[in-house]
Amino acid sequence: MRYARLIIITLLAITLSACGTSRPDFFAVPDPFQVPLPFSGDRANSDLVNSITETASIVVEPVEGLPEELNKTLSGEVAGVAQENDIPLSTITSARTADRLRGSYQTDPTSNGTIGTINWRFETSSGFLINEFSASARLPRNDNETDLTWQRDIAAATAISLRQIIDARPAAAARLAGLPGTETILNGPPILVPAITGAPGDGSISLTRAVRLILTEEGNRAIDPDNPPADFSAEEAHTVQGQVALGEPLAEGGQMITISWDLYGPDGAHLGNIAQENLIEPGSLDGPWGEIAIYAGMGAVEGIMSLLSTANIANAQ
Repeated sequence: MRYARLIIITLLAITLSACGTSRPDFFAVPDPFQVPLPFSGDRANSDLVNSITETASIVVEPVEGLPEELNKTLSGEVAGVAQENDIPLSTITSARTADRLRGSYQTDPTSNGTIGTINWRFETSSGFLINEFSASARLPRNDNETDLTWQRDIAAATAISLRQIIDARPAAAARLAGLPGTETILNGPPILVPAITGAPGDGSISLTRAVRLILTEEGNRAIDPDNPPADFSAEEAHTVQGQVALGEPLAEGGQMITISWDLYGPDGAHLGNIAQENLIEPGSLDGPWGEIAIYAGMGAVEGIMSLLSTANIANAQ
């Protein structure tokens, strides 16, 4: 029976290849499965094809400040080295769900030659900043345009940074799901974190949760003021208040989002403010924030910890 099945499979492949989209009819017996063909004729379904073939990836966009030809070679080099390191990066911009790698080019003369630097912004498909980093290389002397070693060096440095960011994504996903991580020693001050206001979609829930989780990972005791633990004392707690503001959609495309964070001391004194700004696609945060809540929370906590450190230094003087 094993060999019979192999023969039937082979015949099926031959029949399909010979007849195009028609169904096989073995021994004058109609095809019992009647499998529909959704990708041809009046059953064509381009949306289904797109949803199947479209995979989450990273698209490297043209770098500002580089001539067109250099952009082509650099983008190809960055994509090639990234793929060698199992990073799903390409120069094809058709995937709607693809994250974006955007860069700007600058040069800095030194005593040992000129250094070329690409300042990269790694963004979600909606335009929200995930991370920023730079990749640099020494440019060839005497304007030798055929020496593209510097592009390979920049591509290698870019791949290293991207690999580190991507490897951190499972941790971000775990945070989003509220999964337990390594045990954290809570030696920082208690911090009240009320619900963020003004956020579209589920941001008031997901972003608030993200900030509380990440503050706790940093060793602080993040407190929900609506559900404080029995042993909590508000007399020693700082307070972080977050607010989201959305600008009007711009005529040239995009929408500005600003997330402001104010830190208050136990006595109610205002200790400082930080703000995060991003240009996003209009309406892209009207539903679940997903990973964006984690990335926004990570940036917020970095600023909040800096404000706390500054306040502690001031109090110690």
